[in-house]
Amino acid sequence: MGSSEDLTAPLYVAWQVTNECNLACLHCIEESGPGKAFKDELGRAQVFDVIDQLMDHQVPYLSFSGGEPMLHPHFFEMVERVCARGGELKIETNGHYLTQENCERLKELGVKAVQVSLDGASAATFGRMRVRGNFDLTLAGVRNLHAAAVPIEINFSPAAFNIHEADAIVDLAYELGAVSFYSGRTMFTGNAVKAWRHLAVSEEQYKTYFDVLRRKADEYRG
Repeated sequence: MGSSEDLTAPLYVAWQVTNECNLACLHCIEESGPGKAFKDELGRAQVFDVIDQLMDHQVPYLSFSGGEPMLHPHFFEMVERVCARGGELKIETNGHYLTQENCERLKELGVKAVQVSLDGASAATFGRMRVRGNFDLTLAGVRNLHAAAVPIEINFSPAAFNIHEADAIVDLAYELGAVSFYSGRTMFTGNAVKAWRHLAVSEEQYKTYFDVLRRKADEYRG
């Protein structure tokens, strides 16, 4: 059996393809937002050079995130290049650009999964975390993924104002057809530092929250 020392490249590369985003979320690690693309983001030729290097070195699994990766001017070309060269690709998105046409295209190109951030089981909590976000549009995008048979993952970041929806958000993820649900402690970094008084969760609240998640995992097991 081989060891990690036999590897000539990473098994997984997470790529923040742009810092541009249509939202301005309270907890954003990257402090992304409208007009916040980095001045030195890679051009088209550079992007494809990086993809080809990763594929040449047989990196098996990549993810595109941001910002909002679907705002990258060459997003679908990049997806096509990775998938055509045999890479498994996950898209991490806020879900606002998951039109029926885009979801069908993601399916056709062969993405492994699309992870959608859904930080609330109601429009009120979602909107409080995801400034400029549209809860109904996000749900519609997830449903478009399901209709196109693209594997769905849901990501939820707990905060003082949404953690009480733990039961409901897992149920909603299941109802939407998600195959996976991801969560954890919201990190004290990026935008969260400035908004921490609105986000901070106590240890007692986290204990209850993770108890709920364990119970829901048992409920939906299999």
